[in-house]
Amino acid sequence: MNSFLPDKNLIIILLLGHLIGDFIFQGNKVYKFKLKSTAGIIWHSFLVSIAVLGVFLFYTEGYALGLAAFLLTFGFHFPIDLIKYKSRIEEALTFMLDQLTHLISILLASTILKNIFSVSFKNTTHMRYGIYAIGMIVIVYFLKYFIMSLYKILEIRNEDSKWYFLMETAERFVIFYFSYMHGFFFLLIAFAVIPRSLYAINNNKQHIFYDIIISMLISSGAGIVLRKATLLEPFNGIEFLIVSLSFFALSFLIQKLSDVFTMPLDRNTQIS
Repeated sequence: MNSFLPDKNLIIILLLGHLIGDFIFQGNKVYKFKLKSTAGIIWHSFLVSIAVLGVFLFYTEGYALGLAAFLLTFGFHFPIDLIKYKSRIEEALTFMLDQLTHLISILLASTILKNIFSVSFKNTTHMRYGIYAIGMIVIVYFLKYFIMSLYKILEIRNEDSKWYFLMETAERFVIFYFSYMHGFFFLLIAFAVIPRSLYAINNNKQHIFYDIIISMLISSGAGIVLRKATLLEPFNGIEFLIVSLSFFALSFLIQKLSDVFTMPLDRNTQIS
């Protein structure tokens, strides 16, 4: 009876690979390329599948399982994104529908892999880093595009200043960090929202307060979930900050590299 239920560890691995490929591997060039042509969607789906393969090779035994995960990911991701970019549904809505559909495909892929392969995990002591990365991608990337989609639906102009983006990202990270550290740190969350609150008041942009509330709920929720998931081997404060600096540096580097590899493909592709 339980054979049809998704495997928890497989879901974590598939979700981590998907988020890395869908957000971190997607620099500006990749995003623009997939908007231009079907070839761009194929390339993006390939990058997501490569990310999933890499995560599988790190966390599981055997190449066959990783290859199957690669093929399943591409088989789900490409048609979903193709339908998304060819549809006439409002762009703001397609982001939410797209992520929901990808989540369902991850659950399906987990069940399929569980029933076909005898899965053997390795490096399980490093699983906490994978869960941490999921939380960081959610608060830094997913939350950003989620808010942008809400703004488009409500016909509110999104703040496009780089300084605002840094302030927004810093706020979400600090809330995530304080929530994870819990105890006294949890009380400091109120101070994390002061900069954007002052910005909203000074610029008479009251809608930003709704953004702040959503950011607080999701970022603090992510921190609490990560705390529960790493209860047996928690991060200390210094380790959390060092891992976070590494995450931001690697994310920046990966996005730049993905853009470098995308540019020659983009130049040689006709708009379809």
